[in-house]
Amino acid sequence: KFNIDIRIGQIGVFYFKLKDVVIYKNGFTIHIDKISFRSSFLSSEVAKLLSVVVHDVRINKDVRSKRNGQPRPWQPPPSFHNQRIPPTVITFAQFMAVDIHSVTGMFLWTDSPEWLLHMTLTDIHIDGSILHSSRSLLVNITVRSSSAKLLRHAADACLAELSVALAAEATFVAQGPLSLEEVYVGLEHTKAVINDGFYSFVQERHKPEPLSSKPDVAIIVQRLAPIIPKLLTLKLEDALLQDMATLQLFQLKTKFAPAIPPASWPQLAVELKINGFHVSKDTSRLLTLNKLSFDVEVMEKVIIVQFSLKNLLASYDHENVYSWLLTHLHQPQDFQEVEGEEEVSDWEWLQGVELKGKAELLNVTTILRLSQTTVDAVSGFNHLKVVCTCDPSSVNAEGHKYTAELLMESAWCRLNSGQDAPPGKSHIWGTPLYLGVTLVNLRRPLTGPARLQGMLDIVRVEWSPPLASFLAHAA
Repeated sequence: KFNIDIRIGQIGVFYFKLKDVVIYKNGFTIHIDKISFRSSFLSSEVAKLLSVVVHDVRINKDVRSKRNGQPRPWQPPPSFHNQRIPPTVITFAQFMAVDIHSVTGMFLWTDSPEWLLHMTLTDIHIDGSILHSSRSLLVNITVRSSSAKLLRHAADACLAELSVALAAEATFVAQGPLSLEEVYVGLEHTKAVINDGFYSFVQERHKPEPLSSKPDVAIIVQRLAPIIPKLLTLKLEDALLQDMATLQLFQLKTKFAPAIPPASWPQLAVELKINGFHVSKDTSRLLTLNKLSFDVEVMEKVIIVQFSLKNLLASYDHENVYSWLLTHLHQPQDFQEVEGEEEVSDWEWLQGVELKGKAELLNVTTILRLSQTTVDAVSGFNHLKVVCTCDPSSVNAEGHKYTAELLMESAWCRLNSGQDAPPGKSHIWGTPLYLGVTLVNLRRPLTGPARLQGMLDIVRVEWSPPLASFLAHAA
């Protein structure tokens, strides 16, 4: 069943060690300098009955493209139903741990243009334990530091670099069918460097393989349901993109429960949080975001979406941004669709689905600079709230009952002035537009036409030569 070529240079007897171990499998060449073993019987520093210590692992692999340019039929993934964790794995998890001092991997893309991915991981610890009266298997993986470099044969050889520390934890059902219950992934001290040649490299490599048929999401979810985490947490703290962006917190939580007949949809919940996101170029601030949260809950034919944003400042300098886009990004090539089955709308799955949404935005400001000769346009609003619902009609299959409400406290546009909101009771010159409290209601019943109602408290407009110059440049 397994065909693996292994060569061992030396074996120690009294202190059992393996040296110069070389493994060949599927084009991979794995060289291990030394493998030693420790036990809690002989050392109090070892927590498990058996600890495997691996020194200096080197992995090499030449990668080639398997694409032939011809459309291929979509193949569903293998099914993980009725799979079980082998008893030997559970035994190893109880009594054994693995420590790897360092792992170095080099993956060379041999097709033109060639590129090389160089990866290094240090101080890797893999441990497992049995919990809840042998019903749960807990697996821990920690990596003290890791780094990766993307290289190619060019003057700017290094395209990108990444370094990060990793801590991961997974809980499986130890008895019965395979089920992944919980996964936690924590990333710390993340630092990335992206050089100019990376953007053109990505566009050159991003050529999706054509498919003669579209993937069936329902089949994919059904087959992979046992290994989809019932609870997933991904947490990224203190991330840095050198000379470009910083991020204080990125946290993603998901909950998943497979569909149980007669239900046809699985239950899914997604919670996303972003705190302290800053993007800058040289000395200019392009984006400052204090807090953002996005929640989605999917139940049987019901989707609930909630979005919240607090304190956003976005700046757009047309001359600098447009020149950067022309330099680093190329125009996409024409895409030829593959003739085959009749095209199906991507939104067809929303038929008969009830949608509920709520969005709330606080203190949003944008700065627009068209050129050095025109004034800056500063626009923003204090508080914006949008609530909407869409219910499928039980009377008319093509009709929907929907309601939407928009409430905005104040919105404004100022020219070449500060970022603070102007006062609502008096006019300040240099403010082409000011809107007071705004309320808009849109309702469509099951029968009859839609009705739109609105209320606006204050409207002030101003015309000036700077505004005329700004509009002329915008046109």
